[in-house]
Amino acid sequence: MYVLNKCKEQCARVRGEIELIEDQLKNLGDEEGDIKKEIDSKKMLLSVASNDIVCCNETEVSAQINEYQSILKREFEKANKVKSSKNRIEFRLEALQTELSNAERRLQKIQNVRYQREQQLSSISEDAMKATHWLRENRHLFAGEIYEPMLLEINIKRPEFTRQIETLLSRDDLLAFTCERAEDAGILLRELREVRKWRVNIVTMPDENKRRSIRPSPYPIAELRSELFELSDKETHIHIHMKLLSSL
Repeated sequence: MYVLNKCKEQCARVRGEIELIEDQLKNLGDEEGDIKKEIDSKKMLLSVASNDIVCCNETEVSAQINEYQSILKREFEKANKVKSSKNRIEFRLEALQTELSNAERRLQKIQNVRYQREQQLSSISEDAMKATHWLRENRHLFAGEIYEPMLLEINIKRPEFTRQIETLLSRDDLLAFTCERAEDAGILLRELREVRKWRVNIVTMPDENKRRSIRPSPYPIAELRSELFELSDKETHIHIHMKLLSSL
């Protein structure tokens, strides 16, 4: 769920940036149009003044011509700055559109994988799947984080180790809901087991002292995560991590 949510957040963030940039481009386009009108107007006045120099006061007309030329110069400079800004923003927009396209493809892939895993979870334990849906709709009832079954979260990076990891992680481990707080575990037990009569496994993370008491592993968790598998969040199912580390 963590990876899925992060991907959704990325898509939303990029879409928001794209909207802002599109607004900026619209404003620059409007400004560019106003500058063009001003340039066209001054060009026309300059043309009229150039014709008047023959029949009118040459000094006054020359002063007008110089003024119009100065204005035109400033307007052309403004136009160049606006064009440069547009080019820079359009380049950024193109990069964001590419990022959004990649993020949406990744999101679709994650959603497809997640759907397959939910189907797998449902086939193994319909109660666990129903409990997962219930939890997603009722997270506001809990003070701490509650993690969904690891079966939905774990991603084995090196398939050749799949069987070894499956051996280390029991069926109960893969289907368990993990609570950060004992009081949340009590609420979840009551709501799922007592009220709804669903057969689900609910565990609580060990506290800091218990985690420190587990013997150090020669394989750092960061190395295991990068080489063997990854979870949606580094704190997900700490009790399973500890079991895995102490078993290697």
